[in-house]
Amino acid sequence: MRQISRRATGLMLVSTAILGVLISLVGVTGVWWMRPPLTRALTSSVGLAIGALETTSQGLTVVAQSLDLADNSVARLEEAFTTLVTSLGDTVKMLDALVALSGRGLPITVQAAQTSLRAAQVSAQVLESMLAAVTSIPFFPGPPYKPETPLHQALGEVATSLDGLNASFATMETSLEQTGSNLGRIETEIQRMQEDIQHIRESLQDARAVVGQYQETTARLLERLRWLEANLPRLTTLAAIGFTIFLVWLGFNQVGILLQGVELLRASSAPENHKL
Repeated sequence: MRQISRRATGLMLVSTAILGVLISLVGVTGVWWMRPPLTRALTSSVGLAIGALETTSQGLTVVAQSLDLADNSVARLEEAFTTLVTSLGDTVKMLDALVALSGRGLPITVQAAQTSLRAAQVSAQVLESMLAAVTSIPFFPGPPYKPETPLHQALGEVATSLDGLNASFATMETSLEQTGSNLGRIETEIQRMQEDIQHIRESLQDARAVVGQYQETTARLLERLRWLEANLPRLTTLAAIGFTIFLVWLGFNQVGILLQGVELLRASSAPENHKL
């Protein structure tokens, strides 16, 4: 019974060892047979990945350039709005000054001018009476003083013509106040638009930073993939050598198992030969 057990164990070890050696030999052959097509397939896959990343990199470059152009355009628009707000502020201040001038300064000036003209009219009338009397003296060298429009009359007409200016100044004041109010509202709306433009520019700058990070990541991946593409044949060769060493080592182990199985078979046959 013990001999039968040894024989069975020996046969199992021998068959297992032979199968292991065959597997090792087939594995070594298969590794070196598969290495060239596997290298080509991996090289092709890496090449496709490099092409995809290069396309992505080019697309990111276009996006970055577009964002830069948009940021520059928005920056110029922001500068234009800043200049416009400054101009509107100066215009509103000027209109306020004109409102004050037309509402108070000019009417007072006109009244003072009318008062001066009325006083000059009285003085001119007295002076003209004296001139008329003097030039009417017999043997006076020259024609008598008889102007078509007496000076005092002309001064009175000028003073009278200034009466309608106050109403014009009042109308002007109202118009200027409405214009200033409208410009003030426009200035407020433009300031709000300027704030919105600032937010848009901040968003563009944030997007540009994100695109820059993706460009850096894509560049690093491209560098690594190009290195892998250049060294892929050498790496597959090293991997094949490693598998070969492992399979050879496994085959040598199977030889040891084979020898153990042969020894068990010999031991199981020894008693039978002794009995004969």
